[in-house]
Amino acid sequence: MSQRLLPLAAMVALASQACGGYAMMQTARTQPRGSVALVTGTSIVSNLERASEAKTVDSGIVPDLAARVGVSRRVDVSVSAYVVGLGLTAKMNVLPLSSKFALSPRIGVAGGAITDGSVIAGMAGGLVSFDATRGVSLYAGAMFFNHWIRQPRPSWARLQAGDQAVGRKGYGDGLLQMGAGISAGDERVMVVMFEYNRLTPMQDDPGDYYKFQSANLFSIAFGFCVDSLCGP
Repeated sequence: MSQRLLPLAAMVALASQACGGYAMMQTARTQPRGSVALVTGTSIVSNLERASEAKTVDSGIVPDLAARVGVSRRVDVSVSAYVVGLGLTAKMNVLPLSSKFALSPRIGVAGGAITDGSVIAGMAGGLVSFDATRGVSLYAGAMFFNHWIRQPRPSWARLQAGDQAVGRKGYGDGLLQMGAGISAGDERVMVVMFEYNRLTPMQDDPGDYYKFQSANLFSIAFGFCVDSLCGP
């Protein structure tokens, strides 16, 4: 009887490769219309499954970079680094702009290169934030990322006599991001953000030779208003 060749778990999640893309780096409040903000930051990724197996902390440093543009009073669009590629997301604040609370659904797409392959992702989720005091906001969010990964069969996935490779299922690899953070500063000049995210694997397509692993993401980011394109 033939056996199915089960792909091994990847050593790290996509979030720990060359660039990031999984940190929020923003509150639910949208960028003022016509204004542009640049955000740069870094994250420490701690792989939970590998740490449990090895009884040690397995971590890496991930850079993050994004630009956010206000396209209307309620909508902004972000372009960000994603793995070795780009991500495009948009969010819309559905609460009154005068409220201390903001609630913004988010959607997006992303694509990039991985070792000997490529990845395309679709995402959907949302952000909620509260302006606790002047210049200080608390925020939280969740995002579901679905990845379609293309790469050749790895060298470790060699078929033995009687083995049969697992076929691609087509539903991709899911990753749920949930996190919270605090933002402090003047949006017209500079803000600093501290946040924590938990990355949890969802469904896995066994035919793409990739499997996400649970991870913690500790991030710090700085947002700068582009000169002459600041909000009122």
